[in-house]
Amino acid sequence: NLYGVIDNDDYFDYWGGLYNAMGYINNADIAFNVIKYGENVNASITEIGQYLKREMNTRYYNPQWIKAMMEQDYSGASYMSKFASNLYGWATVTDKVTNRDWDNMVSVYIDDKYNLGVKDFLTTGYNSYSMISMTGTLLTAAYDNKWKTNDETLTKVANIWAQSVIDNGVACCDCSCGNIMMLDWSLKYVNPDILSKLKAKLYQATQDKTFYEDGFSNDPNADGEINGTGNDTNINGTDAGNSTGENGTNGSSGGSSNGTTNQTNGTEGTSGNGTNGTESLVPDSPNNNQTNTTNATNTTQPETPTNITPLLLS
Repeated sequence: NLYGVIDNDDYFDYWGGLYNAMGYINNADIAFNVIKYGENVNASITEIGQYLKREMNTRYYNPQWIKAMMEQDYSGASYMSKFASNLYGWATVTDKVTNRDWDNMVSVYIDDKYNLGVKDFLTTGYNSYSMISMTGTLLTAAYDNKWKTNDETLTKVANIWAQSVIDNGVACCDCSCGNIMMLDWSLKYVNPDILSKLKAKLYQATQDKTFYEDGFSNDPNADGEINGTGNDTNINGTDAGNSTGENGTNGSSGGSSNGTTNQTNGTEGTSGNGTNGTESLVPDSPNNNQTNTTNATNTTQPETPTNITPLLLS
């Protein structure tokens, strides 16, 4: 049996929810046990707190497991961040996740306790989004009083989180673009030298005036760092398209026929409150041997003043 109770969110979603419902209805503490029957002859029953500790120690804090995940690059990094978010789930539905569990996460993944290079691994390329999620989850745990630690540790975690967001943009988690109150609370731990850059990224993603400063644009790609592009080209009636997208960015499509070439380079970004970023549209070509390129900018003005790019058609 390769699955444990922290691998995904199903276990704490369903059994954690049932556990809390039964405790509420009966107004009493309910026993929460895990039946392990992967080996028919050695089936066992273990209390949930003990099971969580055993799984963390044998898997997520095990250097052999970490090295194996690092060999899988982005896929392995995603399992590391899932561990953090699912542990937070368990901390929400039970009282079995302790300060020491969160401290171990910092020691192993942030301080690189085993000298595996895991911190560098998690701050490289697309793996950085897993680091944003993991450090953001740690900040959320502290904000929600599920993890009690000192300001020095929070400053260390917050600045790794902040720099990763600045370098890569926000991740697809509420701990970098959704939980506004937690994000605002975290800013006090961020180095003032990078605070404005972080707020610019958070404002672009959320359009929330909490992070607004004079000069900010509501264009998610205003700084020229586009998280995902799309290029579709149709030449002489032949389809040849490449589209790539990351963080909610989709490429646009171009179409042509009879020797006409249309090219579109555009992005479409959606922020947390439904604001659209840049969108490119290409009309049909009116005749042969003609190239039409249309770049349009469609922006929605936020509640606070901002720079609005006019609609340009050529």
